[in-house]
Amino acid sequence: MELLRENIRARQTLGTSADQVLVEGSIDLPEDSADVTRVILADARILTGGIEPATNRVSLTGSAVFTIVVQADDGQMYSYIWESDFTHAVEVQGCTPKMQASVSPTVEQVNARASTPRRIEVSAVVNLAVTVTFDTEASAITGVEDLDGVQTQTVNAELPRTTGEGSEQLLVQEMAELPAGEPSALRALWWDPCIKITNIVAEAERVNLTGQLVVKVLYATGDAEDPLAQTILTLPLEAS
Repeated sequence: MELLRENIRARQTLGTSADQVLVEGSIDLPEDSADVTRVILADARILTGGIEPATNRVSLTGSAVFTIVVQADDGQMYSYIWESDFTHAVEVQGCTPKMQASVSPTVEQVNARASTPRRIEVSAVVNLAVTVTFDTEASAITGVEDLDGVQTQTVNAELPRTTGEGSEQLLVQEMAELPAGEPSALRALWWDPCIKITNIVAEAERVNLTGQLVVKVLYATGDAEDPLAQTILTLPLEAS
């Protein structure tokens, strides 16, 4: 009797660990800008940089990109964008430098206040969920040969495997008209993009994606009685 074997490579999850980091700083207004009277909106988005697995921990670098919408002493609405870098280490027991790690950051809270008419203090509480995986190889019995007088039954089993990974940057740039009846836009103050993938087609050595980029936009109208307006813009999205 001879057992037929096949070596199977798979990626297993060691574990997931969560932690928080506080990112804070201050924005000094440009010399030619009007003084701030109050903060209207504060938002932050997290950009991850380096992810480095180490012994029992994962070291992370990234930045928080703050968008602050304010009302100035000239009666107009303005927005300021400011970026603050951070580094943090998340403990993951059993992690080694040869493993793989990924991070899912979410912003729990954003605060902003005008400490002076020329300075805005900002802070963000960021949740970091780190997942550590490792590659392993196992031997599976796929059949039996030279087994006289014994009936065998073959069962098909599906085992998901990762054949490859890839990433790509895509610039989506298109002029969009405001829907009829909405106020005219003086300047965009804040935007919240969301990607909706509607179709995925795998081809030889590439994957084609189609979908939509849905952007929620807060903008200044220049109207003293109704200075703010919001709209939703939908743009086509294609990537390969």
